[in-house]
Amino acid sequence: VNFSATGLLMKCKEQLLKNIKISIVLKPGQNKIVPEIAAKGKVIRCNQISEEEYEISCKLTEVKSQKAASNK
Repeated sequence: VNFSATGLLMKCKEQLLKNIKISIVLKPGQNKIVPEIAAKGKVIRCNQISEEEYEISCKLTEVKSQKAASNK
């Protein structure tokens, strides 16, 4: 996963169609360097990189800490 304030590049075993809306939650790893984050966005590109894997590029439209998102 490659994450920035406006985008996300991830690998997935399923193909996602361009312009489909997504909602994701990024959870911290063992080092807990990054806080838990909830995000919404849309797929801008999906490339097949192997027989069973796709590289998905997403434009993020909303990013919140998971704590703030769960208070709604």
